[in-house]
Amino acid sequence: MAIRSENPDSSPKLSELPGELILEILQYLAVTRGYLPPEEEASRQTENAQRITALHGLSLTCRRLNDIVTPYLYESITKLGRSTNWSNVGSLLDTIKRKPKLLQFIRYIETDGAEFDEKLGPSLETKLRGLASINYDFYTGHTMQETYFPCALVVSTLIRLAQNLQSLAIEAMWHREAIYDLYSNLALRDVSLRNTDGDGSIIHISGSSATRFSPAVMLLSNVGQVEAGGEWLKDPGTYDGPHDHSICCHNQAPGDFKGSPVHLEELQSVAVERLALEGNIRDIDLEDLLGGCTFLRQLRCRWTSGSRTRFVGGAIDLEELRKSLRPFEHTLESLVLDTLDSSWLVELDQVIPTIGSLREFTNLKHIEVSGMVLWDDDEDLTVKQPRLSSILPSALETLVVNVEWDDDVEEALVDLATDRATHFPSLKKIDCSWRPAPMFVGRDLIAEFGRLGVQLKLDIASCTEDEEKRIEADMIRMEQEIEFMDQRAEAVAAEMRHFDAEMSRFGMTRIEEDDYASDATDGLVEGYF
Repeated sequence: MAIRSENPDSSPKLSELPGELILEILQYLAVTRGYLPPEEEASRQTENAQRITALHGLSLTCRRLNDIVTPYLYESITKLGRSTNWSNVGSLLDTIKRKPKLLQFIRYIETDGAEFDEKLGPSLETKLRGLASINYDFYTGHTMQETYFPCALVVSTLIRLAQNLQSLAIEAMWHREAIYDLYSNLALRDVSLRNTDGDGSIIHISGSSATRFSPAVMLLSNVGQVEAGGEWLKDPGTYDGPHDHSICCHNQAPGDFKGSPVHLEELQSVAVERLALEGNIRDIDLEDLLGGCTFLRQLRCRWTSGSRTRFVGGAIDLEELRKSLRPFEHTLESLVLDTLDSSWLVELDQVIPTIGSLREFTNLKHIEVSGMVLWDDDEDLTVKQPRLSSILPSALETLVVNVEWDDDVEEALVDLATDRATHFPSLKKIDCSWRPAPMFVGRDLIAEFGRLGVQLKLDIASCTEDEEKRIEADMIRMEQEIEFMDQRAEAVAAEMRHFDAEMSRFGMTRIEEDDYASDATDGLVEGYF
């Protein structure tokens, strides 16, 4: 029997591990792509920086690890902007010039602000010209701060050269400059847009592989309210460039897709897998974006105050949103509408219309919404809330409703359990755990849905087992006492009815006896005097 050595020097070194195991370890050092809400963004950037530092350290360990780690190290180019040491960017460009094959590893590029050391501008431009030709005519006629110009050139050139680029996270101030090279990169399928100057909104688009154009085209062509830099696409007459409604020449416009003209009409709509918006979302933003989609599978909207807590949010028009979603009644599979953190100021007596019926969405399987999306807050007790079976799609598999618990929610779930078999044959999970439900009501509902094969998740007020037994015993005793009191009340009522009957029956006799007694008393008094 072999005895394991306790000598730590005999343990396998990282460089000696099988390549498959090292690759598995490197998966945990991948950066988190795309912008997050302000409260989470700082920690994301910190963690990403730590992971990139770890990858860089591993690449310097030995030749074998360098060969394995290098593709992961160059997979993500992050923090181009505010937090960047731009002299390091110059070193990056030098490295790419010496080893152009590194460009094939780039899958993700992220910008972070646009602060820049003006002294480095000329040297960066020189390095860029060594990598690719720069058509400065693209940038003429557009107002742009001089300090932004080298930054835009770096990002734009990297986008153009990294033909395997899959994801891009870019800030609004860079759109007008970066848009020119997005057209020449057909591999790009995932774009995250952050607006830092206004409401801090975040737009995330994932394109369908079936479309010819990347989602970046639709993003920058249709977002007018966020100043996405696509005005010349929306109105070609304002653009001092080609006026034949197509973009096809290298020396005049972004790209020609290997000689095939890019018509403006084609740029206005693309197939989209997922569209996500977060921040102080305006209705016009949604209308423009949804109007640019020929296909949509997932939509997620989370209304918040954005990066400025004092920024008043716009009104949430669910009825208009429902109209904008009409073209996707047969393609939409997931709908998430979160209004809980909205900064929209609403009058106390204001009635907010709901989204209405979603029955027409034949493939909608997942719904996660706030209570106001399904139910209004009209205090008129004569107005009954719609039955969920009348507004939810029959293909529904999972339902999440974040709402304060009340009698209407309880009634809605009871009705849903009744209608499940006939209206929602595929329903498997329901989550109403945002706020606590009464203990006994919650347990009864969970048990009822369990019998139907549906998992119901509720937040039920917790207590110890002894307390629960005591409460249950008290409830049983109270029910027995109530039953006893009801029986006694019925017995007293019966006695009173019997007494009343007797009084009616002998009423005249009692009156005559009273008269006789009165006469006798009067006689005695007269005899005395």
